[in-house]
Amino acid sequence: MKNYTLAFACLLLSIVAAAQPKKSPKPLDDAPLSIIPLPMKIARTVGNFAINNRTKIIVPNGNAEFRRVAQLLADRLNLDGSKVAVVDINNSKSTDNAIFFLKTESVGGNTEGYKLSVQTKQINISMASAAGAFYAVQTLFQLLPNDIYSTKSLKKIGWRVPCVEIEDQPRYAYRGLHLDVGRHFSSVSFVKKFIDLMAMHKFNNFHWHLTEDQGWRIEIKKYPKLTEIGSQRKETLIGSYADRPQRFDGQPYGGFYTQAEIREVVA
Repeated sequence: MKNYTLAFACLLLSIVAAAQPKKSPKPLDDAPLSIIPLPMKIARTVGNFAINNRTKIIVPNGNAEFRRVAQLLADRLNLDGSKVAVVDINNSKSTDNAIFFLKTESVGGNTEGYKLSVQTKQINISMASAAGAFYAVQTLFQLLPNDIYSTKSLKKIGWRVPCVEIEDQPRYAYRGLHLDVGRHFSSVSFVKKFIDLMAMHKFNNFHWHLTEDQGWRIEIKKYPKLTEIGSQRKETLIGSYADRPQRFDGQPYGGFYTQAEIREVVA
């Protein structure tokens, strides 16, 4: 009898659950905005800006630095086969369906600050410097689907940017991260990815720890033994330095960057 009662109770609960109205998914206008770091001021408005083959990115005439940042944006948007073009403001005939780079006075007294205004027919990026433009573009990327960070071409997505008003500036002039390759060597491709992720989150100083007793990691052609000998260690400590007795893995470990690789990372 108990089994019948339990089965009936489970059936009743499933009927009640099925009768509950299902929550419809939030429309895009209500979706949360995930921007890291959080801007100083951010206000969601209604609608979206749709990017298509007629969208133009418009930059001040003759400003090579702004054009470079604008081209970075265009290249990302064109991953899905779009044909977004960068043009000088003199060559633009319309203010609709456009992303404007507008040079202005410093935002809040900070040359790395920016204002980002996304409206249904245009996007305005206002900043005093190319650095401000770059950080505004990083915010714009975070307003788009994660596919914007793809390393390969995409099927047609039809990017849409939620309408929003953002004003932001860095709280600190120096915003750095430290990568220690003395103890644990990292490949050039990893270092580049590390820097890309720093830029994505608006860090502006990369501290590269290249030499110490655990390994010399930079080629000095006048002193080749620095890398021949200094870039290698006999083995690696297991556990804590304070452990007694100390234990080691018995595996030689090393690596270094050529001067050409160092220049590649700096560039």
